[in-house]
Amino acid sequence: MATIPIFDGTNYEFWSVKMKTLFLSMDLWDTVQNGYDETSKEKQQKDAATLSHIQQGVSDRIFPRIKDATKAKQAWDILSQLSAEEPTRPDDRNVLTPKELKQAGANHLIVATLIATVTFTAAFTMPGGYNGNDGPNQGMAVLRRAYFFKFFMVADTMAMSFSISAVLIHFFAAITNNRDEVEKLVYIAAYLIICATIAMMFAFIAGTRAVLAHSSGLNISVAVIAGLPLSAFVFTNIAQRVIGPCVDALIRSICT
Repeated sequence: MATIPIFDGTNYEFWSVKMKTLFLSMDLWDTVQNGYDETSKEKQQKDAATLSHIQQGVSDRIFPRIKDATKAKQAWDILSQLSAEEPTRPDDRNVLTPKELKQAGANHLIVATLIATVTFTAAFTMPGGYNGNDGPNQGMAVLRRAYFFKFFMVADTMAMSFSISAVLIHFFAAITNNRDEVEKLVYIAAYLIICATIAMMFAFIAGTRAVLAHSSGLNISVAVIAGLPLSAFVFTNIAQRVIGPCVDALIRSICT
């Protein structure tokens, strides 16, 4: 049996030529062009065979578009119309496959787990240490009243919350069968990881500022060096695509 080419939303012209040749070789092309007479059982069977080949010739992402088609001509016309949209839908040209989404999700999960672990540990390894003297303040953070220490705790907590949200989203994506839903969840988790990374950077700057309060020169040097990755990120096109989604991801994480 001839191998059926797969249409994934791009290069419809090539796919349609290959399918047409296949149908001609099987004497099924007239069914695609003209439909069939519902009173003829033989033509009805030919149409069912043709529709089956069309269904097998599309990817899982495209199949929902034709799943309700009951005739080969109907499915073929839907795909022809879809091909007309191809030039105006650039996102369809670079769509990740399910395998690529799973690999991206696995990589994101490692990063999110690492950030969650680091920020959780940092929250209990306080900058400046703990008060070891007897009294009501024993065991409390020495720098708890310092402004930058408070900033450190807020930023560290945000980083941990963003990263844990990303981990939970990836676990949910792993049990979701809808490809489009999985893709949306993977992107949301990626934006949350970016937010977590930025928050972790600010936590580092604030923490070093809190323990180096009397060394302004060293404080400035540390802040500038630590902020270089963010500065480089801001001046890229990626930042423009991330800032809005990051805000959206934050809202989603709070509301869910």
